[in-house]
Amino acid sequence: MQRVAVLGAGTMGSRIAELLAESGMQVLLLDLTAEAALRGAAAGVTASSFDDGLPGIQECDWVVEAVAENLAVKRALYERIAVHRRRSTPVTTNTSGIPLRSLVEGFGAEFRQCFAGVHFFNPPKVLHLVELVPGPETRPEILDALEQFCTVRLRKGVVRCKDTPNFIANRIGANLSAIVQREMIVEGLSIEEADWLTGPLIGLPKSATFRLIDVIGLDVWAQVTKNVPDGAALAPFLEDLLQRGWLGRKSGQGCYRKAGKEAPIEVLDWRTLEYHPLKGVQFDPALLSIEPIAERLQAAVATYPFVRKVISEHITYAAGLIPEIADHPHDIDRAMRWGYGHALGPFEMRGALGPELT
Repeated sequence: MQRVAVLGAGTMGSRIAELLAESGMQVLLLDLTAEAALRGAAAGVTASSFDDGLPGIQECDWVVEAVAENLAVKRALYERIAVHRRRSTPVTTNTSGIPLRSLVEGFGAEFRQCFAGVHFFNPPKVLHLVELVPGPETRPEILDALEQFCTVRLRKGVVRCKDTPNFIANRIGANLSAIVQREMIVEGLSIEEADWLTGPLIGLPKSATFRLIDVIGLDVWAQVTKNVPDGAALAPFLEDLLQRGWLGRKSGQGCYRKAGKEAPIEVLDWRTLEYHPLKGVQFDPALLSIEPIAERLQAAVATYPFVRKVISEHITYAAGLIPEIADHPHDIDRAMRWGYGHALGPFEMRGALGPELT
């Protein structure tokens, strides 16, 4: 592959285009207008518009769709791609959870056989994971070529997924977040406390649970959660924030708020939806220095019932998804380490804890 077309110059499409350009690909970035494409084009990326028959994609070896997470929008774009692309050219979607069978239903056999999901995690230059998802009729050689390119040329960690809602990482991650939200309310913890207990203490990034929602955007996280088919739900206070448009960093406030450059970070009281300065937590900071992570996790589970409950449900949920979303536990572990930055996947957690979780 030498030339690639990326359709969609929003945040994700632009970042994918930049990643591909830095790998040495000739990249064409298209959006509704040339101006929109130019705004998203990094160095080495050619910008154009969707008008005039998707100019340039006939010469491309790969077509990457990265437009809004909307079934109708994507399918309408595929109608145009199917007409203008070269036959046998792979077409991939960066959807984070729309079933591929729904995306290509009714399209011609040749298009369906060349269609797959290549889901980069945001930001794609930083996060190692690429989820490779077959469509209902994807040819094996198409999947092999995409995996080879992403592994060798982009140096990504590729996990092959099944065409199930949210694939692997977002299926597990959204459910874990829902567990934390529910148990925080049950235990009467603050957002600040819940984030301390679900961050580096247990091998998760500093963004933990609620900072992560703010970074991703509550509107996006709500859609990811909605895609989970087996009971995950936003906490009621997050639904209230969604209605108010308090979406996190993109709107200036969410679970946390920073009113200005010199202002202190404030945290939301989920009971009153009012903000107050960070207070610090009354937990044992010495636990954070325990190494290796397996021993720190053991100490956290033994010390805090909240952590024990969250981790136990997390492990049980992941175990119940074999073989629905993946055939091998290590695929789930790698997806959570590479896509969410977890030090240990759920099965690795189970191995580290052993009888500590009984």
